Amino acid sequence: MPFKQGKWLEALLLGLAVSGFVASIFLAFVLALLPVSNQAQALVSVVLVGILMMQLFLLKRLVLPQLLVDSFRVTNIVIAIYLIFRYLVWRVEFTIGGYGFASDFFGTLLFLAELYAAGYAILGFFVTFTPRHRQPVPLPLDADSWPVVDVLVPTYNEPTEILRVTLLGALQIDYPKEKFCVHLLDDGGTDDRCANPKIAEVSMVDPSVKTIISRV
Repeated sequence: MPFKQGKWLEALLLGLAVSGFVASIFLAFVLALLPVSNQAQALVSVVLVGILMMQLFLLKRLVLPQLLVDSFRVTNIVIAIYLIFRYLVWRVEFTIGGYGFASDFFGTLLFLAELYAAGYAILGFFVTFTPRHRQPVPLPLDADSWPVVDVLVPTYNEPTEILRVTLLGALQIDYPKEKFCVHLLDDGGTDDRCANPKIAEVSMVDPSVKTIISRV
């Protein structure tokens, strides 16, 4: 099935984003493998921290173009990936092996846990590498043609204060009242649960919340 107009560009941008992310990982890995002295590592750390602090200062004080903000984000991700790989290389080279069986065994277990955490972090970097900047679609001028909106509030025995604030916030949405409906999806206060004497007390909905629900 042929792509619709604009799908080709979306696929191209996605391919460029994935390629850029893979290239960033490869670059960070190669840099992390380079042998460096303790003094060089300290200098690199100071420089990287300086870059991060400079970006933080600029982002807090200035309104920057989106392209520059995106560049800062990519730079920070590359720096973070480099630091992760550099730490893992250091762990393998200097902290595992040569200290007895118990040390090797538990050290390896800790290293495997750190590998898991590193992989989890890199997956997070992939998600935020090139986020989409979606623009809101303006509503039609005729309010009668606006869509009906359902607001779903799932709950499972959350404290009454949290539920009350959430429902009141949902009720204050700036939208025609006849065009939206708030639904409380209560998995903790159902009739079956309330009929069970063992859990009835914790399953009953607070009266003040029932008052709010009656307004929805």
